[in-house]
Amino acid sequence: MYSSTYPSRFGGYASFLSRALVVLLALLSSVSQASAQNDVISPGKNIDASGVPPIPSSLAHDVQPYIGMYGLPLAGWNPEKREIWLKGLSTATWISRVGSPGAMPEVSSIYIPAGGIYDIYIQPQGKYLAYTRDLNGDESFNLYLFDLVAHKSTLLSDGKTRSTEPVWSNAGDKIVYSSSPSGGKGVNLRLLNPFDPKTDHPLAQSSSGYFKAYDWSPDDKRIVFCDFSSNTASSLWLIDPETGRKTIVSPSDRSVDLCATRSKR
Repeated sequence: MYSSTYPSRFGGYASFLSRALVVLLALLSSVSQASAQNDVISPGKNIDASGVPPIPSSLAHDVQPYIGMYGLPLAGWNPEKREIWLKGLSTATWISRVGSPGAMPEVSSIYIPAGGIYDIYIQPQGKYLAYTRDLNGDESFNLYLFDLVAHKSTLLSDGKTRSTEPVWSNAGDKIVYSSSPSGGKGVNLRLLNPFDPKTDHPLAQSSSGYFKAYDWSPDDKRIVFCDFSSNTASSLWLIDPETGRKTIVSPSDRSVDLCATRSKR
């Protein structure tokens, strides 16, 4: 999936392009009403096409293959065989499989009949997945566990905090995730055994920054996370999931946005 945004200094130009694109799509959708003898598409009375140049009728035919394009983002790899999984996020959520390079995606049996799911996170063993979901677009995300065999969802978070970005341990028996307490400051790290939600507990407390976990060490004895202290500064840390003891990895100069630099690489 690719997306593109214009920087703020191009705001006016981007706005013009957005309006022009909306007009173009609206006109193309009504091309069937245009006469075959016309060289241009005439806008309907309900469309303000001021400043938009004449649109050739032939353009509708040229862009038709691209109007209905829909992409499926990468969900992960099949843990048992050479196959990638793609995710479809809409009024329901499903997983499609691609078994070989260039093959068409095939819908799998993994299907969650629920809307509002923001993203899914597959257990390394491929038996469960975690997902974050909000209601009515309020972005108050809760964390859920989904059993791929029983096709059953279980709420993991407390339903009161904003829970996002879960990361599975390599053994598949723990999840670390970011949590924003209601009325509190900062974004903390919490840890739980997803098969026993009562084990959910704080791991690292942030005073005002944003804690985001990225990965576990191969032996699951350390977790690497970033402390985003501001929009331009961050630091990289290791934390012991048993004791909560933190060790800084990045230089002490917090004016460097180290985590953003590493992600770009």
